[in-house]
Amino acid sequence: MKKLLLFSTAMIFGALSLCAQTITFSDMEPQIGSSYVQASSTYQEPGAAGQNQTWDFSQLPANSEFTTSVVDPAGQPGSAQFPTANVATVIDGLGQVGYSLAADNRIEIVGLFAPSGSMSWPDPRTQIEFPLSYQATYTDTYERYAELGGGAANQEIGSTSAVVDGSGTLITPSGTFTDVLRIRTETTADVITLLNGDVIATTPFTDVTYNFVKAGFTTALLSLTNSDFSRQDSTSALYYVSGTLGLDEVSPVSDLTLYPVPARDQLTVSFDLESSSPVQFNLFAIDGRLIGQLSNQILMQGKNTVELSIPADISGGIYMLQLQSATGSETRRIVVE
Repeated sequence: MKKLLLFSTAMIFGALSLCAQTITFSDMEPQIGSSYVQASSTYQEPGAAGQNQTWDFSQLPANSEFTTSVVDPAGQPGSAQFPTANVATVIDGLGQVGYSLAADNRIEIVGLFAPSGSMSWPDPRTQIEFPLSYQATYTDTYERYAELGGGAANQEIGSTSAVVDGSGTLITPSGTFTDVLRIRTETTADVITLLNGDVIATTPFTDVTYNFVKAGFTTALLSLTNSDFSRQDSTSALYYVSGTLGLDEVSPVSDLTLYPVPARDQLTVSFDLESSSPVQFNLFAIDGRLIGQLSNQILMQGKNTVELSIPADISGGIYMLQLQSATGSETRRIVVE
């Protein structure tokens, strides 16, 4: 009986450990000043649902790559149209700006500005809701509206239903990622075509998207989408390649403090370093532009204190200080007088 009890207890703890993996809002919160590279690819079947899966997409081709920057909405093209947004994303070279609201344990899309025309979401669409854990679910309704010119417009009214249907290890051309959750999101909508306010057509639209996410990464490691619009199927795939700044690397430091706040001519940085390494101190503008390298030195494992000189030619405001070591990076906001 004792052996049976021990075996049962082990099974219970094993089951608890499988279900304990959770991703919170702070684990994936968009960080202004960060950027990441993604590759568009060819759609593949998403693989099995369930716990303790290994999803192997290592052979995905990179059809093209692009860089997305996370910036402050203030001053961005079209920002006045979307006053509720607190995060904006810019894809290099496209001239488009996406506007989102990241708050209350969810990230919602509220607008898209493009030179050819803008879209608004009078009823914002939830992109992701937290906390995430295996078998967690959430639902949402949304409305999208786009002026097409000449009195024409599109109105999309729909609903989404999401479930975390898997957990495990993901393999992509960028590497192997453990502790990954897979979110299956199904969308059902009607796309209403309007002309001078009159309905001239209503077209059904559905899609199923699988997003593979991991704590510490502000974007999905892999997205697979299969859509049906007016009985015309289309597929797409997108995977994470690398991050240039932000939450997407394991932090090499702990107990990080910066003072004084605000800084003027000098900034003191104090932290524990996990292992001896060269460390670069890079200063970025809030929109992700590199201002300059403030220091590059070899530091020892353990407690370190570094004095940095603030460039004399920068104006007062908010900046991002990045500590980059051989094993990862950590980024913090600083205020300069």
